[in-house]
Amino acid sequence: MGKRENYETGSGVRAVYYSYFLGQNMLYFIVNQYAMLYFTDYVGIAAKVVGTIFLAARIWDAVDDPMFGAIVDKVNLKGGKYKPWMNFVSVFLPIVSFLLFCIPNISMGGKIAFAAVIYVLWGMTYTVSDVPGFAIATVMTRNINERNEMLATSRLFAVLGLMLVSVTIIPLSTRFGWTGAALIIAMTAMIFMNLQRKKVAEKYKAKEENVTLKKILSCLFHNKYLLIYYA
Repeated sequence: MGKRENYETGSGVRAVYYSYFLGQNMLYFIVNQYAMLYFTDYVGIAAKVVGTIFLAARIWDAVDDPMFGAIVDKVNLKGGKYKPWMNFVSVFLPIVSFLLFCIPNISMGGKIAFAAVIYVLWGMTYTVSDVPGFAIATVMTRNINERNEMLATSRLFAVLGLMLVSVTIIPLSTRFGWTGAALIIAMTAMIFMNLQRKKVAEKYKAKEENVTLKKILSCLFHNKYLLIYYA
């Protein structure tokens, strides 16, 4: 008999867990592949300005990502350590993603400010969706094989989300415009991300660790293989 006999989560629970990543990466793809095109060709913001916004957001991500990881480790919310964050971003990330394609017809300075604020907010919200999404697998089951399968399969569904947007975005944007296409994709992603809301649960208490930003950076700079990967 196979290893699946010892799995603690049913196939239905795993399926809705995977759907979270499908929806999440639909939003990732439309923003990372088409936001610059929308900002430059349809809103009229200069490419160098958009590039500066994107660069500033990436620099902030370098601080924001480990900072939020530490926050998740330290904070225990009502309903669990990870699940409340997932429930929140399952609604908020699609909304912010949609707003990126809704820049109002105001002055150019106003457009630039709107784009910068929403894009940075999107990056922070995406971080909030990523950290607990992966971490919750560790408290859904104690079966190492099941955890590994869940994390690996979630990546396959992430790719499926990218493919789904890649084959629909041009027809949708041609027919409904970028704002209409973003609305359809954001609503679809929201549905997929929220399928986990009732079924995915934390069965075990997460191990408490005193994780600090200093410890995170120390691990980074003392791991030569990770540094090679990032280089």
